[in-house]
Amino acid sequence: MGSRKRILIIDDNREQCNEINKVLTLNGYRVMTSSTGIFAPMWCQHLDFDLVLMDMHMLELCGTVSIKRLKDTTPDMPVIIMTADAEHVRIKEALRVGCTGCLQKPLDYSQLLTLIDMNLPK
Repeated sequence: MGSRKRILIIDDNREQCNEINKVLTLNGYRVMTSSTGIFAPMWCQHLDFDLVLMDMHMLELCGTVSIKRLKDTTPDMPVIIMTADAEHVRIKEALRVGCTGCLQKPLDYSQLLTLIDMNLPK
């Protein structure tokens, strides 16, 4: 179970955010959702999140840029990206800038929970 760890979900697909929110909440996590990564660095600095789960492709700001900004302010924050993109170049770029894990969409929630558990600070 999540032992009340805090997770920030960033995805411009509200349905996807709500679905992930339900799964994580049922597994004991405290969750906040956002449709943009613009404010993620500020939120992670001030709202004490334990992990960020972020879509790789968003309208306002791509995941790679969001990860870079997030890592500038909270370098130890674990960031897991979600993507429907099979392009390994983009995934490698996300890993290069500091993402700690990657999940393919459509999400396998069992895999999601395992990856979250592996990346949460103990």
